[in-house]
Amino acid sequence: MPFSVEVDSEARIAYVRSWGHLEIKGNLRAPLALSRDPAWEPDFGVVFDVRDLIDEPRARDVVEMTHHFMHLRDHYRSRVGIVVSKRLSLSAELAAAIAAAGGVPIRIFDSLQEAFTWVRPERPAE
Repeated sequence: MPFSVEVDSEARIAYVRSWGHLEIKGNLRAPLALSRDPAWEPDFGVVFDVRDLIDEPRARDVVEMTHHFMHLRDHYRSRVGIVVSKRLSLSAELAAAIAAAGGVPIRIFDSLQEAFTWVRPERPAE
């Protein structure tokens, strides 16, 4: 499953986009690749954009992906926004609920802009 990773160190945000056919192991390569990016820091906000995935994951797949993502928790200490198509929203909400139970702050969005606004780290007053 193809994906791209962009890290904006100044804004302290990363953008990860995945598209094509869903592959469970492939879906986990993107967050792992981001965690290994030299510009990435664990307190950056991150937006995962999966609107262009072709396949809808089964509930078992959602649980497995979420479980594996939670093992990367040390690499993701800030907010995680996931942008989905309407077709994937139920699966994504299931993943977010499971992750929230494990202490991972994830929200589901259908708007890329809203996701970026929510994950943006708060800056101290100058």
